[in-house]
Amino acid sequence: MNHFTRLESFREKAKTSRLIKYWRTAEELPGLVALSLPKTIKTYPAIGWVRGNHAASADLHEELNAVRKENAALKELLAEVTSSKSDVIEDLAGLDESFTIHGVLFEYDMDERSLWEHSMTFGEIFAVLSPYVLEHSANDALESALTRAVFQKTGRTYDSAWTDDQDMKTIILQFKALGLIERHQVKVNNSNQVAVWRLTPRGEQVMTDLRIIRKGSKSQFN
Repeated sequence: MNHFTRLESFREKAKTSRLIKYWRTAEELPGLVALSLPKTIKTYPAIGWVRGNHAASADLHEELNAVRKENAALKELLAEVTSSKSDVIEDLAGLDESFTIHGVLFEYDMDERSLWEHSMTFGEIFAVLSPYVLEHSANDALESALTRAVFQKTGRTYDSAWTDDQDMKTIILQFKALGLIERHQVKVNNSNQVAVWRLTPRGEQVMTDLRIIRKGSKSQFN
């Protein structure tokens, strides 16, 4: 078989069940390809071609997707950690540090008002207040809860008592600086929004560690 016969045989074979376009000169070919290729892709959409030795299995695709998701999550966490570095306060008192709480006591029988004070660690204070923060209680409820806890520990009775407002603000800001609580907006009456405090994931973990009762021990709040 001569070269011409072989060429004709190849051309007939190439035309069978395939899209063909005729061209006469080499200069025509790039333009015809540029016009025909997008039309063919649009008319006959298909999965892209890859080399056989590079083809990925379904399991590999799933693994790659999992790695991408994990990478994105780690980047987000890194961004949070990096942004929070500016909030770090050197020599910040921890939960084992003591804080003196001040307040006012009123006894109706004697019509007498007096000042009181009591020292607790920030950990003890957080153990008292954290369940109320978890419930998004108002600041007044937090103040009342802390006052009751103080007088429960001291064994004193009272007709009316409250904790100093500035001490309450200091306690709240201390917990924020320790990364235990954060500001949160909640809806009231389905329209208005108010700012409340809520526990961070770290705050919930610390609350659990402080409040749970372990074997052989009793609750500190009875």
